[in-house]
Amino acid sequence: MQIGAYGKPENFDRNKAMQLGSVETTTRGNLTLFMIGNLYSLSEARSLQALAKSMGYSGAFVLERVNGQLVKVSN
Repeated sequence: MQIGAYGKPENFDRNKAMQLGSVETTTRGNLTLFMIGNLYSLSEARSLQALAKSMGYSGAFVLERVNGQLVKVSN
């Protein structure tokens, strides 16, 4: 689940995000994507997405890996 994308990753509060689970990062262009990993079902991801939004990550969305690429899961 992606919780944020930052051009200046030093502005990301990793400690707050760690309350949601294992924080992972990757880059896309000049952005650093911050994600919560180790989710094993869509229902688990959706539940965590709701929690993330309640914590202020209003743009949180669920991703899945398809053929090695991260793809947004449609609502």
